[in-house]
Amino acid sequence: MAINMLNLLGIRSVHLAGFDGFGEHNDENYIDANMVNLRSETENHLLTETIGQELSRLSESMEINFVTTSQYDMASTDRIGIRDAA
Repeated sequence: MAINMLNLLGIRSVHLAGFDGFGEHNDENYIDANMVNLRSETENHLLTETIGQELSRLSESMEINFVTTSQYDMASTDRIGIRDAA
């Protein structure tokens, strides 16, 4: 992720947009139907969890702010990771 580079350069605060995570239904993950992927529900869940873990690691050395609604937003969860969609 480019955020790793920013962290290495000493940037201590970032604002992210579009980090909403991947839902179980591929047709709901993108606004443009041409971008729909063929990942399974399990693969989408794993990808979201992996990104959450990386953002959690990065949040130990930099402030991460979400401009748009995100499953990774620490303000919405106890930790960065997957938030229940319910």
